[in-house]
Amino acid sequence: MPKTKSNVLKNKHGIETRKIYEKQHQRLSSDQDALNRIKGIYEEKTFGINAKWFEGKEAIDIGCGNVGALISRLVELKVNTVHGI
Repeated sequence: MPKTKSNVLKNKHGIETRKIYEKQHQRLSSDQDALNRIKGIYEEKTFGINAKWFEGKEAIDIGCGNVGALISRLVELKVNTVHGI
């Protein structure tokens, strides 16, 4: 059987991996201090791009790890449209 996303998520390893990530995301998304630390990665001084540059742009976050912190930060930076995959 070819490996597909649905096949991988149904095997034991896939199921356990999904449980681990869901637990991590639930914990992080309910901890405002943790979320702020993660979003801090995307501050102007560490991101290296002037915050005004983002205003009105359309952006995509592929891989949205860290509970969508980049998406959240992009919204704060007044990006017009943000897509998360």
